[in-house]
Amino acid sequence: MQSIKSLKGYPFQSFNVLQIGDFDFDGNENDFFLQNAESHADNVQQIYYIYDESQNKYIEANLEGYSIQFDSENKIATSTKTCGDVVIYSSNVLLKKLYYFNNKEKKYTYIDKYCEAIPDGVNYYLRQCTKKERLDCEKAVVEVGDEP
Repeated sequence: MQSIKSLKGYPFQSFNVLQIGDFDFDGNENDFFLQNAESHADNVQQIYYIYDESQNKYIEANLEGYSIQFDSENKIATSTKTCGDVVIYSSNVLLKKLYYFNNKEKKYTYIDKYCEAIPDGVNYYLRQCTKKERLDCEKAVVEVGDEP
């Protein structure tokens, strides 16, 4: 039995989903994440915990964000925050943050971020965000369901 006391943004008994998986790429599905909404939609905040066998306990993985996708081959996790108007697709922005898993420390290390704008009816290719689009998305408070 272990008590997790560092649930930033999760008031007592308020998380909605606990999901087990392999988030440290060791082949064992003994890690877990919490999210504060039941939805699999964009902009669902998630926080990850990794089981550290040497300490026989779960440790915070230094990985939290939105709609996180994992690349087991490169040991990279990508958090995607979606900002913009649900009607005007040309103003939708994807702010992506990349994290690398450090196996020795059993934690993720922030690598970099990049920003893409979703194509509109005229431009059919993703493009790099403008500085204003990136800054606006970084500052934006998004809720579950605030996606295109």
